[in-house]
Amino acid sequence: MPFKKAEPIQLSEKQASILVSYEKSTQERLHLKERASIILRASRGESNHKISVEMNITPKTVSRWRTRYLKAFERLQEIEKQKPRLLKQTIVDVLSDEARPGAPARITDVQKAAIIALACENPEKRGLPFSKWSGRLLREEAIKRGIVESISDRHINSFLKSSGIKATSSEIMVESKD
Repeated sequence: MPFKKAEPIQLSEKQASILVSYEKSTQERLHLKERASIILRASRGESNHKISVEMNITPKTVSRWRTRYLKAFERLQEIEKQKPRLLKQTIVDVLSDEARPGAPARITDVQKAAIIALACENPEKRGLPFSKWSGRLLREEAIKRGIVESISDRHINSFLKSSGIKATSSEIMVESKD
């Protein structure tokens, strides 16, 4: 079955120069070097199949980056004319991965703030039979108060630690400032 002929890519001297610098760089991220090489080979008229075989990547990958660059062609030309100092960054943006949605956050910022506020309360003043919070005790109290339906001790420990609350041994122990 014959392959569909890929649309050719035309590069300005400046675009080609930028792409060559990425392709030959020893400091750049590997994916940027690879994608720059795909675009340069495509601009020399190589087929997606040939590029994929010689670079040991899938034809789908070659097609994806050729198509992405072709869609950005007019924008790249415009930037090169109007704001040439932005061309290099725009090329990097075109050759970068798009944001991936991932799973939605299960704990909102408001819930995290409420748990941090809870961690700052003195448990004894609330009538609780302990003087310091641990991740487990915070989890139990947060669920009891309806702040969250469920959360792990590790998750609580993780965002408390990233909020600047120091860990004591293997558990987070928060002393109240009251």
